[in-house]
Amino acid sequence: MGRRKRAQSDEYDDSVERRFFEKQNGKDDGQQKPKELSAEDIEKQQLKKKAKKLRQKEKKLVAKKAEHELRRAEKKEKEEMKELKVQKQKQKEIEKKQPVTHEFIKTHKDVKYCDLLLGKGPEIEERKKAKVKYVLRAKDKKGKVIDSGGNFGFKMGKGE
Repeated sequence: MGRRKRAQSDEYDDSVERRFFEKQNGKDDGQQKPKELSAEDIEKQQLKKKAKKLRQKEKKLVAKKAEHELRRAEKKEKEEMKELKVQKQKQKEIEKKQPVTHEFIKTHKDVKYCDLLLGKGPEIEERKKAKVKYVLRAKDKKGKVIDSGGNFGFKMGKGE
């Protein structure tokens, strides 16, 4: 049923609608009308609104700056983590290439050897001559010296 028909019918009470309409238009159930504002009051209200808008804009700017700084910090942290991963990988590759020093390595014929000092030159290739200094000890590093030699020469590879 439309408004006009409702208003015309005897059983419909439109007081609720009237109150709502009056509140929307500034009238509040027969109470006093709001007094008219002077130019100074209007100007004060306008300044208050402008100040409020400025505060809201400042809050938004501060929030944007904080968010931007947070993103920048996250990016920086990710880059640092990537750099650390790359450094760890490089270190692992270097460790794989370098033989272990000061640890005994066991060969297939139960001979144990330990490199105490590694040279800085290139690796020896198969069938090339090499000269080494060696000390043969019983049991461990601190065992009795059985044999030692300086400038012991041999060809690298099987059989020598």
